Amino acid sequence: MIRIATQEEAVEIATHPEIVKRLDGVVADHFIHQPWIVDNGGMQMLFIFWTEPKESKTVEVHIICKRDSITKSREMATEILEWLFKHGSPRVITNCPTDRPKIQNFCKKLGFKEYKRLDNNIYYEVLSWV
Repeated sequence: MIRIATQEEAVEIATHPEIVKRLDGVVADHFIHQPWIVDNGGMQMLFIFWTEPKESKTVEVHIICKRDSITKSREMATEILEWLFKHGSPRVITNCPTDRPKIQNFCKKLGFKEYKRLDNNIYYEVLSWV
């Protein structure tokens, strides 16, 4: 199930010690962008998305998940992507630091392809398959 997260839920997930990815400025007492939750069999994954630029159908997404089940995390991330595709977003982008190979691998296993490098970040995109 995908739903809007409360601020309390988002902070609890984002500050959990087993988080794989931390976002600059996200681990705080509030979020600039509305956090969403995927709740699947007791495991929760937080994701934050926004449109970049506003007139585009491209959506930038950042996923925050625990280390406890990478396979389950990939399934839930796929659910997020399919949900975004079904709701009118034909292209989803994200980025990660060049020194985080586990995050890069996670992106690639979801079908993301690198489309540029800038400074110390790799930018990935995936096109709708739905």
